[in-house]
Amino acid sequence: MSILTDELEERYPVDQGAIMPLLDREQVALMQRRNYTAGAKRQRTPKELESMAATLNKYAGQDWDQDTAVNIIRHILEAGDSTRDNTSTTGR
Repeated sequence: MSILTDELEERYPVDQGAIMPLLDREQVALMQRRNYTAGAKRQRTPKELESMAATLNKYAGQDWDQDTAVNIIRHILEAGDSTRDNTSTTGR
């Protein structure tokens, strides 16, 4: 088994007598897309934004203050959200 499967089984144990419904590939793919979209569109915590801003400063070779870097990250995330929203209506 994979590490991910082991961790899921540890976090969400299933009773041995429980009936598990079978899903086809399409159903699994739809569930994965919905879960990914929910996670990708969620609001980031201040700690996550600060961490992303620090990473941006480090790899961009800039010395922006924390607030400026956080605002840049917010703009990047908002642009990504609008792109995702537009592509979801086109079916791509």
